[in-house]
Amino acid sequence: MAQDSDIFLDIIRCMIEKKQYKEACQYATLLNMQEKFSIEDFLLPLVLQDKLFGVDEFLKVSPRHQTELVTYLDAVLGKSSIRDTIMDYVSVHGIPEVKFDKMHPKPWKKLIVRLVKMFKLPPDLTPNLNKRRNEGSVELPVAQKVYRK
Repeated sequence: MAQDSDIFLDIIRCMIEKKQYKEACQYATLLNMQEKFSIEDFLLPLVLQDKLFGVDEFLKVSPRHQTELVTYLDAVLGKSSIRDTIMDYVSVHGIPEVKFDKMHPKPWKKLIVRLVKMFKLPPDLTPNLNKRRNEGSVELPVAQKVYRK
């Protein structure tokens, strides 16, 4: 089936249109069709829905998508508001069942760190994560001094 996977392309695209992201991702992974899709097709919607199992499986064999997804997530981390940025994306693409409780810096950073570690990606892909980590380490002693007074 994997050799003739192109015959399934329209079916998977139809699933994406019907917002069946998990199923589309699973079929694309099963048929080794990663290169036929972008991160916007179903990876980002699944991240926003906090359905990461399918995303991890898809990414395991696609270094290009690993880099693109982590770069995108890091770019969103650099915005003034993750939630506002994601709200714009969600409304434009009509993504259902978004887990807005994950649209804050701490869970967003944890996701990026997890993906970077899992796929052994270089730290230069995540300048905004690096900046936030450095800011956090600098701010911690200041906060501790305030509490000691």
